Amino acid sequence: MFQIAVLVAEHFLLPALFVFWLWKRQYPTLVDWLAMVGLVGGYIARLYFTGEWHWFGVYFREVWVVLWIIATGRSLFRLRGVPLWQKHTPREYLGLIFSGFFAVLFGLLAVWADYGHAYHSGEPLRLHFPLKGHGYHIIHGGDSPLINQHHRLRSPLRYSIDVVKLYPGGTRANGLAPDALSEYAIMGDTVYSPCAGVVATAEDSLPDHPPFEIDTAAARVAGNHLVLRCGESYVVLAHLQRGSLRVQPGDTVTVGQPLAQVGNSGFSAEPHLHIHACKGGGNPILEGEPQPILFEGRFLVRNDRW
Repeated sequence: MFQIAVLVAEHFLLPALFVFWLWKRQYPTLVDWLAMVGLVGGYIARLYFTGEWHWFGVYFREVWVVLWIIATGRSLFRLRGVPLWQKHTPREYLGLIFSGFFAVLFGLLAVWADYGHAYHSGEPLRLHFPLKGHGYHIIHGGDSPLINQHHRLRSPLRYSIDVVKLYPGGTRANGLAPDALSEYAIMGDTVYSPCAGVVATAEDSLPDHPPFEIDTAAARVAGNHLVLRCGESYVVLAHLQRGSLRVQPGDTVTVGQPLAQVGNSGFSAEPHLHIHACKGGGNPILEGEPQPILFEGRFLVRNDRW
């Protein structure tokens, strides 16, 4: 699968190449060394914030940081007698320009991703986390398109979060892209009400499709779902399992009440729970003013764990 090849290159091949380059390269000046340290550090910082580590194991996330520190330290000891600056050959100038440009680029991307670790607009809605136990992992969330694929979409999806569950090895599935829904750790987990309110709308009839066979119909984008009216806000819980809903429109729900189970219906590549909140609008799935969500005080972003 092309997507997996790209992810492997991004998460392993490129950082390995950069760290090896930092480790082995001879530097004509300290400026060249600083540019290379910035390039590799910027790439790894960007990958630390934006990487989709649930594919391969979330524990790899820290490995590249440690290797960058080791490679930086090792290269530093080889700089004895190297001048701060000297005249470069055309090839050396080209290498310095390359390193400096990408050091700035990757550094800015890392800053942009880190900026999204707090919300910067909208009235936050305080909710209880809708899944019980531990081992849950945020794959999309935050106030930046670099860490939240929904951020670039129209409201009310701006502050949406997507949640998967991790096996002990730190992956969300048994294998990179297994064909069986049962191989995904979160499949079938019970979803609990994150607030006290009333069920506004519910859908329970759509099939759970095989992984990566996405239902692209706009009318079924949320798949099986619940919309809860909690005070003045609407909370959407999407991609639920067919036949698992325990409530219907008009029912009153309490915090922690079992509502449904996680599935893979609608516009969903693999089992996960989608959550977003909004105010106003006719259809809370696609219309309304987006609201940041605070789960027991936490604004969850990509690579956070619960």
